[in-house]
Order: sequence, then C-alpha cells, then structure tokens
Amino acid sequence: MSAKLASAIYFQNAAGQLLEDPAGFLRVNWSSGPRQLQDTKALFTHMASALKRRGWSRILIDQVGMLPFSEVEQRWVAEEWLPHAVVGGYRHGPLLYRLM
Repeated sequence: MSAKLASAIYFQNAAGQLLEDPAGFLRVNWSSGPRQLQDTKALFTHMASALKRRGWSRILIDQVGMLPFSEVEQRWVAEEWLPHAVVGGYRHGPLLYRLM
C-alpha cells in the first residue's frame, strides 16, 4: 500500500492558493472572492518564483468560481508576467473553469 503525498502550500492570499504538487507541477486554486491588483500580481509572481526554484514548467490552474480578470489584470499578465515566466521556464498551464 503506497502513501499518497499531499501538496504543500507554497503561497496564499486573497487571490488564491499556490500548492507544490509532489507529481512535479504547481497547482493554483483561484479564490471566488474579490481581490486587489496587488493580490493578483503577488500570486502570479510567486508562481514564477516557485517554477524557477523547483525547475518545473507546468501549472494546473483552477479558475472554477473565480471572478473574471479585470482589464488591468489581463494586460499585466500578458505584457509583464507571461514573458518573464516563459523565460523562467513556464511552458504548460491547463485551466479548469466553469462554462457560463
């Protein structure tokens, strides 16, 4: 009988929770509550840091119940975070979300 390893919480704030999965990838569980831009930036920044520290390239992103990104958040992710994350090793990010 093998023991199931639990994911370790790496970071958590009002935007969501970032976990290190023992299978070798990050899990992001976005919260359903309101968030500030600085919360979003912090969660994304910690995603990139964890990937780099672990030498990983994959993030499983759970956006079920999450409030949509604002235009400012979308622009920051696309123009600032994503280019730096790709240079740091980010390659795969499947999304879980609810169809409305």
